[in-house]
Amino acid sequence: MVTAQSQRFAPLATASFFLSLHLGLIAYVGSSFIAQIFSVSYVGIVYACAAACTLVTVFLLPRAIRRYGIHATTGALSILLFFVLVGLAEFSTRPLLLSLFIASYALGVIMKLLLDLYVEHISDDSHTGRIRGLYLTIGNAAWLCAPFIAGVLVERSFAQVYAIAAVVLVPALLIILYRLSRLHEFTIRDTSLGDTFATLWHARRGTHVHVTRALTLDFVLNLFYAVMVIYLPLLLHDEIGMTWTTIGLLFTIMLTPFVILQYPLGRLADTRLGEKEVMIGALVLMAATSFAVSFAREAPIFVWALILFVSRVGAASLEVMKESYLFKHIDEHDALIVSISRNAMPFSYLVAPLLATIVLSFGSISTLFAVLGIMLLCALIPATHLRDTR
Repeated sequence: MVTAQSQRFAPLATASFFLSLHLGLIAYVGSSFIAQIFSVSYVGIVYACAAACTLVTVFLLPRAIRRYGIHATTGALSILLFFVLVGLAEFSTRPLLLSLFIASYALGVIMKLLLDLYVEHISDDSHTGRIRGLYLTIGNAAWLCAPFIAGVLVERSFAQVYAIAAVVLVPALLIILYRLSRLHEFTIRDTSLGDTFATLWHARRGTHVHVTRALTLDFVLNLFYAVMVIYLPLLLHDEIGMTWTTIGLLFTIMLTPFVILQYPLGRLADTRLGEKEVMIGALVLMAATSFAVSFAREAPIFVWALILFVSRVGAASLEVMKESYLFKHIDEHDALIVSISRNAMPFSYLVAPLLATIVLSFGSISTLFAVLGIMLLCALIPATHLRDTR
């Protein structure tokens, strides 16, 4: 990256680190937090409601940006997120905690989307893979240490997890308020459900069909994340009986590939190879390890560590190659495509509980991971039909 681009990238990457650290602290304990307040049967419903609220907010976001500016909007939402986290740490009323949990989920997704738009604004196609790879690596470095810290804290109380998450969000908040104001304002056009479906419909054929296929893989990746984030902690803690400290250590090992692989793969995507072959191999790894999770209930800890590590080798590879592939075909003016991509996360949190409800009606959480493996194998169809960039 050239110097000017690096100067603009640095505050965004730093803000992403602290935003990701806060997200990593709360992500894997969220389902158990809801199960403790209500019951396990409510976990999927709560996540589905949070996802629905997020989707609505994402469609309203461009209007707020056009009216108030992207910097003011980002700053206001970051402040709101801080106070929501403080509320989760301080209050104990169940309806209030439910509302705050949904708000924290929605705001976390929105903040990631806003920073993504900033990064795309400063990127150029010749450096897309490296910029996206480095950006993802920095954010994922924060995720790497977060689960172990959360595992230690949650043994005491969930309130401590949310309190620390609020504290680590403060540097990101300050950077957003005082450093991002130096970047030029830019706008994104309004979106609607009609626009979204029209974009996908017209992109399914012709020269943009590759974008639709990349978005399909984006959704499958996020479905994998949704099932893992919501149901893997429930499997390990509630069904198998692992302690939170052990789970935190496992998740730290699991997330290591995101730190060590994504930047090198991003560079390779810019210089030596196309994304298609790596994405196909990544899907195979993710499918194989999803099947392994469904059969590994009695496995020793080191086997669990290996399975989860390899699963994230696949996920990290698919994520960076999908990002590189997609952003080579769009720019910051294609906010609708970026929005569809980022909506894959909340939409997956709508689909995952529905899928889980169906599967759990005749099987167990272990069965759910086998079904996930089958869906990942099906995703090889659009992956093999991608038009490679090299």
